[in-house]
Amino acid sequence: ALSVDAERRLTDMVFVSLPEGYRVPLDRVGTPRFFARFDGLAAGDARRQDFGLIPAPALRGGAGEFVHLTDVHVSGNYGTGMDYERERFRDQVRQLDALAGEQDFVMLSGDLSDAATADEYDNFQDAIAGTRHTVWTSAGNHGLDFSAPGGYAAEIERFRVYEVPEWYSFDYRGFHVVVMEDYRAVDDDEQFEWLQRDLELARSRHGLIVIAHVAMNDPLTIRGTERYVELLRGHRV
Repeated sequence: ALSVDAERRLTDMVFVSLPEGYRVPLDRVGTPRFFARFDGLAAGDARRQDFGLIPAPALRGGAGEFVHLTDVHVSGNYGTGMDYERERFRDQVRQLDALAGEQDFVMLSGDLSDAATADEYDNFQDAIAGTRHTVWTSAGNHGLDFSAPGGYAAEIERFRVYEVPEWYSFDYRGFHVVVMEDYRAVDDDEQFEWLQRDLELARSRHGLIVIAHVAMNDPLTIRGTERYVELLRGHRV
């Protein structure tokens, strides 16, 4: 049983840290369904969730490769317009799908949108739908809706509804991969406490791969990253 604070976020989510050698079903935009959204969760409710892990021996050990992209910025906020930016990204997805070889996954590390609007996320997902790749994503500073009243829970809500949890982890070919939201959540004790516990449980043979949209020595985030840097010093990153 897992206790969840029903007041913590606008939409409640639970997720698993995918172990090495397993996969989960993908949705129409290539997102692995390692998480579940519980709409309307109230205090005292009990829910049951089966994540449907599928053995994937080809992803256990050995060498592999993945693709890393960032700052996709599908948006109508540029002079080119939304249609152009959506099709520009769709063409990039086609290029990814045409790559030779078998990449294990694509990591999009932040800023899928520009202002985190529903229209931007709709167009981003329209462009990437049908990709042959497994696609992991993270928020980035442009993944938060700063016009939403209600603090961090409201700012991160649209990313959680369209994409994935704002922080999570998974194991990959001997590495432990940690995905962080390091723009606003660096001030949040929840993420730091989760990371501490996550690293205690990690059984990586080769070390950590840390996905963080903004460099941890960047003036935009330096205010809260010192404890993260210190924590990560104890691991092969």
